[in-house]
Amino acid sequence: MNGVHWKRLTRTKSPILLRVLLPFLLVCFAIGAPIAFAQSTTPPSEIGRGFLDVKSGWAPAAVRPAAEDDPFDSVVAVGTTTSWKCSGVLVRSDVVLTARHCLPAQQVLFGAALDAPDRFVVSVTRVETPPDRTVDVALLFLSSPVPYPVFVRRSSHDTEPPLGQLRAVGFGATDRSADSVVGRKSMVDFVVSGWGCSMARAHLLGCDPRFEMAITAATGKDTCRGDSGGPVFEYFGNSWRLVAIVSRSLRSARQVCGQGGIYTRVDVLEAWLTSF
Repeated sequence: MNGVHWKRLTRTKSPILLRVLLPFLLVCFAIGAPIAFAQSTTPPSEIGRGFLDVKSGWAPAAVRPAAEDDPFDSVVAVGTTTSWKCSGVLVRSDVVLTARHCLPAQQVLFGAALDAPDRFVVSVTRVETPPDRTVDVALLFLSSPVPYPVFVRRSSHDTEPPLGQLRAVGFGATDRSADSVVGRKSMVDFVVSGWGCSMARAHLLGCDPRFEMAITAATGKDTCRGDSGGPVFEYFGNSWRLVAIVSRSLRSARQVCGQGGIYTRVDVLEAWLTSF
């Protein structure tokens, strides 16, 4: 247990002393163990970028089912039979939304990491993309449904600019140089005040105000290579709501990660997303 150092009870030469001390030690253990256990299950902070193998609400597997340990268990890695290169998110029990530039995609992986003991892979049987090739999204139809919850997403009636915290989740690199490869689910938090892609800024940032949002990374927090196709959430009511999908870096960026990105909004895609 965290913060607890167990010591072996040493043998004493006096049986009488042992009989006196043993009940006292057992009482101390009974009082101290629950306190130590409660301390060991305190979740770490989720502020900024952090790995998602331990999150808010975490408890040992023996106490809580493994599926409940990850509030973003419907976020997947996307790849082929030979490599993993992108991220995605369930939008139906048998459909994953990802980025068009992540194609071809032959399978998706559920789990906290590519090498997680409880990971499992589901094959992709069909792919659909919007008629407009500039829209960087794709739907991956799975060979079978999966028992994970699907996040509520913004609809065509929810077009108000986002304000406050957004959270991106994906399997991408966690350093600005993008040296680390796709492998472990992680997150990054932003604070935004609007869609960030106006007509006036579109040329500079390289975004399309019809269906994209732009987030500048003034603090250095940013999505990175391998996060493409992964979800961006906003906290709405008492849960996370899907707002956008990771697409690419800003046109003005001078490095792979850390200077902002462009994201495809799901509210403007509602008609297409519900047409299948």
